[in-house]
Amino acid sequence: MDCKPTSEELEQKIKELEKLLKTQEEAERKLLKEISELKQTEKYYNALMHNTDDFIVICDQNSIPQAFNERYKEIGEALLGTEIKPGMQPHKMSGNLEVIKYWSSLQDRALNGEKFLAEFFDKERNQYLETLFCPVREGGNVTGFTEITRNITARRQAEIKQKELQSQLSNALEIAHLGPWEYDPASDLFTFNDYFYKIFRTTAEEVGGYVMTSGEYNRRFIHPDDIAFLTEEGRKASETNDPNYNRQFEQRIIYADGNVGYIAIRFFIQKDENGRTIRAYGVNQDITETVRLREKLAQVQKLEAIGTLAGGLAHDYNNILMGIIGNTALMLLEMEPDHPHYARLKNIEQYVQNASDLTKQMLGFARGGKYEVKPTDMNELVKKSSDMFGQTKKEITIHTKWQEDIWTVEIDQGQMNQVLLNLYVNAWQSMPHGGELYLETKNIILDDNYVKPFYVAPGNYVKISVTDTGIGMDAATQKRIFDPFFTTKKMGRGTGLGLATVYGIIKNHSGIINVYSEKGEGSTFNIYLPASNAVLIKEKEPSFHVLKGNETILLVDDEEMIINIGTQMLKKLGYRVFCAKTGIEALETYKNNIKNIDLVILDMIMPNMGGGTAYDELKKIEPGVKVLLSSGYSLNGQATSILKRGCNGFIQKPFGLDDLSRKIREILESE
Repeated sequence: MDCKPTSEELEQKIKELEKLLKTQEEAERKLLKEISELKQTEKYYNALMHNTDDFIVICDQNSIPQAFNERYKEIGEALLGTEIKPGMQPHKMSGNLEVIKYWSSLQDRALNGEKFLAEFFDKERNQYLETLFCPVREGGNVTGFTEITRNITARRQAEIKQKELQSQLSNALEIAHLGPWEYDPASDLFTFNDYFYKIFRTTAEEVGGYVMTSGEYNRRFIHPDDIAFLTEEGRKASETNDPNYNRQFEQRIIYADGNVGYIAIRFFIQKDENGRTIRAYGVNQDITETVRLREKLAQVQKLEAIGTLAGGLAHDYNNILMGIIGNTALMLLEMEPDHPHYARLKNIEQYVQNASDLTKQMLGFARGGKYEVKPTDMNELVKKSSDMFGQTKKEITIHTKWQEDIWTVEIDQGQMNQVLLNLYVNAWQSMPHGGELYLETKNIILDDNYVKPFYVAPGNYVKISVTDTGIGMDAATQKRIFDPFFTTKKMGRGTGLGLATVYGIIKNHSGIINVYSEKGEGSTFNIYLPASNAVLIKEKEPSFHVLKGNETILLVDDEEMIINIGTQMLKKLGYRVFCAKTGIEALETYKNNIKNIDLVILDMIMPNMGGGTAYDELKKIEPGVKVLLSSGYSLNGQATSILKRGCNGFIQKPFGLDDLSRKIREILESE
């Protein structure tokens, strides 16, 4: 028989049911909340998945896509040409083994728990892509991963452009030898960068960083004699009221290797509202090479100025010598060798020759100071000159090294012999107890960078090296050895024209001469002469006796003395003579006696109408006219131009009877 529950038991049951109902209500509310949160999350998820330009895909632990957004689907279909569905692996469907291998390796890294960025370039579409791989974990285990791919083409192109601009700026700083800097007056600190340190041939690591006090900067890099000047510039900048104040100046610096250089500094200042300097900034430019070139140019201009003066003096001096040597030659012709004055006249003749040699040295460094230019084999010329020198200086051992198939040069052989002899004597004097002299010739090609400081053209050159084992020279001497009248010899032992003449002759041949020497280590002089395509011509042996004739000659010169002595010399040689003191008079005389005049001796420098114009007018009258050009100047550019236009020869004043007679016969007897 069933027992009915008591009232207490019923109440207890009701309480339990109420509690259970309450728990169920709470569970329902919690479930509803969770459902609401899930819906919100799904909303955010859908917004993230479908409203982004990124390509998003979620893969399981087998790297198989389980979910993806529309952008992933669109790009996949565009790449493969088919609809993308969950479970497909687009990278494997591409068929590109290289892509499959690469992409699988990235997915394996994500499945191993690594979170990373991978960037790659799509060649077909010319775009840069970046993918973020993130592992998905459940309970500490990796159960899959997500791939979020973003198109970063615009960003990467901007970065590339920025790098290009940075590279261009870096190149500009590098090429221009520029080094920017900033200065903070409050802390007395300079801030530099790598380009700044490059100017001083050091690095931030070697110096100790990119920040330095002004005192340390001056001590490390500024020439001691220029520190006061730099300090004064800083004081002026701090005291100025000009808001746009800026300055540019040059000063000497000390490179990290201890050598002296030059920089140009341009700087600006920034002031606060109270007029105090709060910042200075600027740029240093290495101008060492520019300063060196400027010094070379000043040297060249100085030598050219002296050369112009020397040329004018030599011209007038040669005209005077012409009168002396002409009269001496005429007197000797009329005098027997046993005459008591014969020896004295021969001495005068020798003294005039010595004086003429001195003017040749003066003309040697005068502008355009060449005489007779001929195609020449430098092997032959150097060999002859060194053999002759070696016979007189037995204490010197000469070593030679000749270039086979040496290129031809066009030079004045007499002047080049003078150059070589000067260098031999210079070497001999540097080896008072004997020594070795090394001579070498070489074909060489000089480029723009090498010839630029010397203002000559690049191309083929013949190099002649003269090296001795003598006492050598210090740097100060090397800087001055080519200066006129500079000499290391004792007073009265030399004119100082030797190496100046060498320099002038090489310069006038459009060549280069360098010297390399160290104290106690000997010296090397290198000469570079421009090569030529001219054909070598076998020279005839010169005649050393007076050659006479009976033709008629027109002598043209504006100097009365030259007319007088020249007429006497020509008549003594058997010639009939017409005279003219100007170019206009010469043309008139030639027109009136054209059938009788066989040769014109024409002075190059005359007032009103010079030799060049007179020659051209003579050619108009008679294209076959024979002309011997004469001048107290050397064979410079003007004379060379006249010779190239067909003039038959050139004779340098002062000249003797034998030289004059030989030149005349060479022209008159030529076809």
